[in-house]
Order: sequence, then C-alpha cells, then structure tokens
Amino acid sequence: MKNKITLIVAIIFSNIIFSQTTLSAGDIAIVQYNSDNPGSTPEVIKFVILNSLESGTVLNFTDHGWKSDGSFRDTEGVVAWTATRDFVCGEVVTMEMPTTSGSGFTLTTVDSGFALTTSGDQIIVFQGDVSSPTFIFAINNEGSAVWQSDSTNSRTSAIPTGLTNGTNAVALTEIDNAKYDGSLSGSKSTVLSNICNQSNWTGDDASVITFSGTFNTTWNGSIWDGAGSDFLNATIDGTYSTASNGNFSACNCTVNSALTVDSGGEVIVENDIINNSSITVESGGSVVQVTATGVDTGSDYTVKRETTSQSSFNVFTYWSTPITSATFAAVSPTTHEYFSFNAAAQEWVLGNASTPMAPGEGYALEGPDTGSYPGPQTATFTGAPFNNGDISVGLSFSSDGDADNDWNLIGNPYPSAIDAFTFLDDNSAVLGGTIYFWTHNTAEDGTVDNTEDDYAMYTYGSGGAAAVTGGSAPDGNIASTQGFFSQAIASGSLSFTNSMRISGNNTSFFKSKSKIENSERDRIWLNLTTDKSFSQILVGFFDEATDGIESKFDGVRLVGKSSLNFYSLIDDIHLGIQGKSSLKEKEIIPLGFSASTSGYFTISIDKFEGRLEDSNIFLEDVHLNVKHNLKNADYVFNSSESGEFNNRFNLIIETKASVLSIDDNSLIRNIKIKDSKEKITIETLNNAIIKKVLVYNILGKQVLSLENKSSSIELEATLLKSNSILILKTILDTGEVSINKIYKN
Repeated sequence: MKNKITLIVAIIFSNIIFSQTTLSAGDIAIVQYNSDNPGSTPEVIKFVILNSLESGTVLNFTDHGWKSDGSFRDTEGVVAWTATRDFVCGEVVTMEMPTTSGSGFTLTTVDSGFALTTSGDQIIVFQGDVSSPTFIFAINNEGSAVWQSDSTNSRTSAIPTGLTNGTNAVALTEIDNAKYDGSLSGSKSTVLSNICNQSNWTGDDASVITFSGTFNTTWNGSIWDGAGSDFLNATIDGTYSTASNGNFSACNCTVNSALTVDSGGEVIVENDIINNSSITVESGGSVVQVTATGVDTGSDYTVKRETTSQSSFNVFTYWSTPITSATFAAVSPTTHEYFSFNAAAQEWVLGNASTPMAPGEGYALEGPDTGSYPGPQTATFTGAPFNNGDISVGLSFSSDGDADNDWNLIGNPYPSAIDAFTFLDDNSAVLGGTIYFWTHNTAEDGTVDNTEDDYAMYTYGSGGAAAVTGGSAPDGNIASTQGFFSQAIASGSLSFTNSMRISGNNTSFFKSKSKIENSERDRIWLNLTTDKSFSQILVGFFDEATDGIESKFDGVRLVGKSSLNFYSLIDDIHLGIQGKSSLKEKEIIPLGFSASTSGYFTISIDKFEGRLEDSNIFLEDVHLNVKHNLKNADYVFNSSESGEFNNRFNLIIETKASVLSIDDNSLIRNIKIKDSKEKITIETLNNAIIKKVLVYNILGKQVLSLENKSSSIELEATLLKSNSILILKTILDTGEVSINKIYKN
C-alpha cells in the first residue's frame, strides 16, 4: 500500500516538498550495473520497480560502504533519483550516472564522488537522510559473493541494516559489468527472490552488458508459467475463469483470450488493461484498477449485475454505468418506463432504451417486461471499456435554504465496489453525509407508487439503517452499478476517484464493512414493525460528535407517502440515523413515528454494541405511563388511528455508572414477588410503603391498577390472565419505581 508523506529534502540551496511513496525493503531491485565504461560510456544502473511509486518519490543511490557501527563511510557520493511522474510496478528504469536525467525522473548529486570502481564496490539504495536511512535494496560485488563484516575502505561494505542477502540484497563475485539473467516469470516475490540469487547473474569485465527483458507471466489456458498470483505483467493467452483458476493481481494485464471474473472473484490491475479478446465481470465480481492514469484498450467488455428478487417489471431499481458508454437498454432492453433525475428541477425525466447513461450519474429503471417474476433480474453492460480514474459529477444546489430542493441521484461508476466512508469524506465540502439506497419494502402491485420508506440509509460517521425486515443495514460499501440519492450542501462537483475503490465486497448493493466498522462502537438499532411494514433507526454515541445536527453523523428520515416511518427527534427534525456525543450516565432520546394505518405495532431491538451491552435500555410510553425494558421483551402497542405521533415515546439508556440492571438493582433486592395460582404477592423487604401497583400485558395495555398504603399488596389471580407475561409497575410512597416482568402461571 502507498502512504503519502511530506518530506523536505535539501538539494543544493533550495528546499523542495515532495509527496512521495514510502517504500519497504525489496520494493525495488537492481537488475544491471556497469562500473567499467569503455569508450567513455556513462555508468549505467537499471532497476525494476516492484511497488508503484508516486510522482515526487525520492530514492538515494550511494556507493558509501555501510559500517558495522550502523553508519556510512562518507568518503564517496550520493545521487538522488526523483520521480517526476507516477511509476507503475513492473517498469524498468535506466539511470546514466551520475547527473543526467531520464524519462520521468531527475538525478541530482547530493554528495559528490559517486563512481563505481572496477576493483569491487557496492550500490546501496535508501530513503531518508544519510544519518537515518531506510534501506530498500543493495548489491555488492567486492570479493566472492559475500558482504564484509565492516566497511574498512571504499570497496567494502557490511550488509545494510534491515536487509538480508538473498532476500532483498545480493552479493556477487567481483565483476565490472553485470546484469540479472534469470527467469522473468512468476510473482513479485518470486522475481525478487530470483534477482537476489547471485547464480542468476552474468557479467563481463571488458564489455557493457545490457538488461533488456520484461518481467511477464503468461497463462496458457491451464497454468501460469511462473508460480504465484501477484504478477508484474500478466498475459492471458488461454481462457481464464477466477472461479476455476483463482484471483490474481498484476501491474499490467494483457488479455489475449477470454477472461471471466466470476461472482466473488477479483482481478486487481495497477495500471493498464490491454484487451485483445473479451473481459466479462459476472454479478458480484470485481475488477479494480489502482492508478487513475491506467488505460483500458479494446471494446469487448461486459459487466453483469443481478438485482434482488423483484415482484414485477414495475419495480424500479437505481442504476449507474460501470463502462464508459452505455444506454438504458443495458438494464432493460424492453421496458415500460425509464427515468433520469433532473436535479435542478427536482423531477423525473422519462427516457427510452437509447438514452445514454453518463458515468457517475444515477438512473431509475424498471425491469424488463420479458423477465420471469417474481425473481431477480440481470442487467448487462457491454461494449465500452471500464470506467477508471477521476470522474467528476456536477451537483445541483438551490441555495434557497430548503434541503428538499438539493437531492441528486448519483452512482458508483466502477466495475468494483467503492468505500462509502471515503466517498462521503472526500466530498464533504459539497455533499451531505448521508446516502440513501433504494430497496423494495413497499409491496408492488403495478398500481401503487414506490414510496420513501423504501430507502436504506448510511452516514459515514454513525453507520447505516436497514429498510426491509431481516435486511442488512448499509455499512460501508457501494457495489458496482449501484445508484443512490444524496443531498448537495454547496455548489460544485463531486468526485469519484480510484482511492475509493476496494477489492471484493461487491456481492450486495450495500452490505459490507467500512472504516467505521473497524472497532465496536456504542450503537443501537431499533425496529418498528407491523404485519406488513418495517422501519429501522440507528442511534449512536461518539466522542467526536455533538448532540446537534451534523451531516457526518445524522441522517434525515425521508418522509412522504410511506406506510410507516420511525425516527428519533431533534427539535422537529426526523432522523433515521442520529449520532450523539459520548454516552452519558442517562440518555433520553425522543422517538416518533408516522403510519398510514392504525392497529398494532411492535418496537424491538435489532442489535446493540459497545457499552450498551451493559446498559439498561428502556422504552418509555408516555401515553400509558410505562417504562418498558426492551432487553427483556419487545414492546407491542396499539394505535387507534393513523397519523404522525411525536410525543408518545422516549428511548432511555441508563449506563452501569448510574443504575444497575433491573435484575440486580437495590429496588429489586428490596421487593419480593411471589406468584401462585391464587394470587401475586408484592412486598418490600425494608418496610417501605407501596403506594400503587399498575399491571400491563405484553401489548402495553393496562389491565389492573390498585392503590395501597402498606409494605405489601396482593393481586387476585382471577383478575389476571394465566399463562401470560405481565409487567408490574410498583410505585413507592417515596416516588421510587420498580418495573418487573413475570410469567403468570
């Protein structure tokens, strides 16, 4: 992996700031040198790049010997090689020493005196300053293929700290001019190992010897001609399937025979894809290109994508194109309706099969009317090369203060998943922190419009909330061809970049891991359900968040014609996802819901994590004066009318710092409950006076209320339903309350 750092290098009299790749031992390997230059031929050093380098990367080459005390002999010279463009792994770089420049780099003399002798010498490559170097590679040709124990003169050197002969360094028998003459096939690690084997070198004391090979590994239809799966340059000369033959990566890939990337398979290419045959990416497969300048040649590219099960062709799915040129016909050759979204007017625009799809834009398309329903449908994008590199999409922003006028429909433009966290973080100046994925919660009969409760949500600070019963919440990855809505918060354009692309994790439109999943956090997911509808909210507590509205942590619930919407509240704002500041001893979060029908509803915990594992989690029903423990049971209630209800429920979280669990707190230790077939007896153990007892059934309906003026009370069994779960709310004259759940025999 490449890590950007800032390095200030003093060269001559000026300071230049470079953004560069930090290398490790073995990330480059020398494949040629000549120290004898007959006819005044310049000294030449060639090296192969095994890890791509960013423009600005500096490599220092020296013939200083390394001493046993961990320092350089400083009687010779250092030359700085600086990349003036990006270099891709697999490239072979030729340097004519000491001060000439070449294609894509400059050479600068840092310490004068670099000159390879004809009686034995060394070339040591490092990053950093000579006083604290990080060694990358070294070659020594003094003696008989050995490193010395110390550097006692200009010809000798101990092996540099952190390097190992035969692994990332090589000692040769003394020879003036030499080149690597071993195998050019195999994985990167195999290539490095072969270069570090002195038996694979050849040389001459009188003539310059030139390395002119290309490191290439070829698939012949049955096997690779070199072991491994991480190649410098890979050539597909026979039919290849990742399902049968495995995943692979390469610096460059040339396809001369059909390549299929099957579901769950992946091919990673650092730079160019030369397609002289055909490349097919099945639904769930991934092709990742790393460098933005990598090109794709040829025209026979196919990306397939299978939807979730659809009830009919009237169901819409949000799409984007993973290839450079596609039309709506890729999704549905024959259909009833295709739509683009006009963000400036905030309205849908009817299209047709020949309407072009622009990379990075999102579209709403019905399924083909020739498909088999119910069941999944497959879109097939064919012809043009894969999208790669930076893709800019202009945003519509109204500047009128109404966020509902700023929706934009966009989509992943690559044949691989992208990381939603990185996408939102990189575009935080112009885009809100929430994205909305269309799912199919509302039943479709061909006559009813899809509605807003069909959106799963994701914020890059808090996480995601699901949209369908049993469905997965979006948690960080946006699959290939996935379209989604987000709100602009400023004028300008958003950018998709290769740094957002991830390998694998491309089998679901919004299921996988992300950066915010790397450690467990204090979060809870609650569900509100009826027999036909579902809505989920997420509430999280984060050190970096506040209790106000922040686009990174808080996602507004889309409200419209939906049959059911569940949300938390900050003032009058309805949130599907709410991120609060760090979890306090007691949290009270107002909850609301809207429903188009009356009847029975259930509020339940979907899951929780972090410190909520050891916290009490209550739902307070203000209308019924009930404080219900959601960890013990779901809460079922009845609403006799449809509408919006914002003052009925509170989520109450009490951490161990403020209250022990119900089963262990002091109130329960001081209250004893006896259940028999004839009666239920409640008594205090410290003679505290019981003022009142309220009894509720599991639906939250009050079934009994008794006043009292003593330390005990009896409830007649004939007044209570047998074989049922009951909630007992005991109120003491001190105002203290105990809530207990029992099973009535």
